[in-house]
Amino acid sequence: MTTSTDFIMNGFTTLGSIEFIASSVFVLVLILLYGKYFRDATWFLLLNYGGIALNFILKVLFGRDRPGAERAIEAFHGSFEVTSYSFPSGHTMRASLFFLSLGYILFTHFNCGQKLKWIVIVFFSTTILLVASSRVYLNHHYISDAVGAVIASLLFFLSMIIIKKKYFDQQRRAVYETDAIKYRASKKNII
Repeated sequence: MTTSTDFIMNGFTTLGSIEFIASSVFVLVLILLYGKYFRDATWFLLLNYGGIALNFILKVLFGRDRPGAERAIEAFHGSFEVTSYSFPSGHTMRASLFFLSLGYILFTHFNCGQKLKWIVIVFFSTTILLVASSRVYLNHHYISDAVGAVIASLLFFLSMIIIKKKYFDQQRRAVYETDAIKYRASKKNII
């Protein structure tokens, strides 16, 4: 018999599921592409799907068994015959990367006031913690799996911000500088 707490925790764990994350990333990438934010769409896609790949690699490298019985990987209502290891928690890592990158995109494209920024930060942080807690509560992971997933996510996210600033934003600045030079040159030719 499941309790209401089990129901709530299953709801939070869904926020880190491959189905939720993959479809949410896809929709947000389409929105960014529609808004002509091509570099941001690429970065957002690479960060989130790259995080899924990184999580799989880390799981294989550590090879830590889950608490309870071993489970196969389940995604999109199917079960794959690949052993699903415990460390780091995939749900927690996916949710962490998704909400961190979503917050970053929101803050870089919308002029939010400080109060709204703090509300978003607290909401996304709480959501990440609830996803992590749900994985431990439902006995799918050890606490160290969830904590390791958050730490790995933060490190990957910060490295992706460095990559974004160095390569993605640098190219954007070069385009703006080239456009500014062309504009100034055209003004000189007019006069």
